[in-house]
Amino acid sequence: MDKKNLTALLSLLEDPDEATFEAIVKSLTLDAEIIPALNDLLQQTDDELALSRLDWLIYRARVNDLSEKLIEWQRREGGILEGAWLACTYQYPKLKFDELNDVVKGVANDARSEMRDDMELTEKIQTLNNALFEKFGMRSDKSRKTTVDNVFINNALRNRMANHIAMLVIYLSVAEILDIPIVPVMLLRALRIACTPNRDGGILFYIEPFEKGLMFDHSLARRTITIQGVDFDRRYIRLCSNEFVIRGYMIEILLQYKEKGMESRVLDIHRILLNLKDAADQ
Repeated sequence: MDKKNLTALLSLLEDPDEATFEAIVKSLTLDAEIIPALNDLLQQTDDELALSRLDWLIYRARVNDLSEKLIEWQRREGGILEGAWLACTYQYPKLKFDELNDVVKGVANDARSEMRDDMELTEKIQTLNNALFEKFGMRSDKSRKTTVDNVFINNALRNRMANHIAMLVIYLSVAEILDIPIVPVMLLRALRIACTPNRDGGILFYIEPFEKGLMFDHSLARRTITIQGVDFDRRYIRLCSNEFVIRGYMIEILLQYKEKGMESRVLDIHRILLNLKDAADQ
């Protein structure tokens, strides 16, 4: 946007007429490209109405940009940590991916230093567990209450305490770096991890990250399903994608906002999830 158009836009934003502002909103493409221009306008006015409107426009542009970035991540089947990072930028727009990735890489490097090529998968999992839970000191928040501190990955890694889905994301992120063949799995409505060297070759065992990477067999997986009040059926065991986990992660964030009565944020996350679904259906 050139200087002349910026000046004209600013004068319109200072106009108290709501119809004028609605026309401005319809005329603008609110995405990442317009944010620098809007930030420039913030420095050029002291008008309270214009400042409020500019803040709103920048916020909408950031939310739209986040939605597009998540759709692009979904299309190329990006990594689990990147998906979680993108979700976190809704609350923390200045958060950098490397802030998370460097911590996760550090845990993975600690585990790798103790691994040998001849190790069994169970031994590699135990080595990962030792690096994450003993050396790094990651803990599970068993209050079962979702908060800003235990669901957003940046806070969870800093405080070394996570709720169930944040812990699962962190665990999968470390395993991705180490090339350990594990994937998320739904046991009816319970989200866990499955060790499956070949997605078509069956599940060797399961993992519960929330219990310090506890490994368990098919009989306990079966019980995890039946205690949910249904008879066992193998169809209830479903391997999941990173996209599925991040959708669940964002729903957890949405529920936190809903509990706090932050309806505008609930609507934002809901719209982003709908956009992801629409993109997946295309």
